[in-house]
Amino acid sequence: MQARKRLEQLEDYMQGLDAQLAELQSDRSKTALMIRHLRGLLSVHAEEGGGALTQVLLPSAGGRGDRGDDADQVVEYLKMRGEATHYRKIYDDLKRQGIVAGGKDPALTLLSRYYNDGRLIRVGRGTYIVKPE
Repeated sequence: MQARKRLEQLEDYMQGLDAQLAELQSDRSKTALMIRHLRGLLSVHAEEGGGALTQVLLPSAGGRGDRGDDADQVVEYLKMRGEATHYRKIYDDLKRQGIVAGGKDPALTLLSRYYNDGRLIRVGRGTYIVKPE
């Protein structure tokens, strides 16, 4: 009987640890994304001579400056959000963080950079979610 009670206590404790771990992982992902955004903003700000920040291109995580950087940001955003999201909402939320794409329709420009990314699943017209790992 004591062994069964101890097992239940340990299982409850493990569930609590799992919940804490999930929260910490979520916080870490959010913090890493903000660090990347701020580094990008600061590098563009310095390149522009330190003047006012007006329009910022999507900052690259690895300095490659390729379309993969934009897709990486969208994947991180969708992981943080945790639900299927329409591409216009994705762009609007990233824009509020100071991240802007160019073109006649910036949301479509951004979409063109990640719509075939293997890490994402299209679950509806213009709506994407991160593929389960």
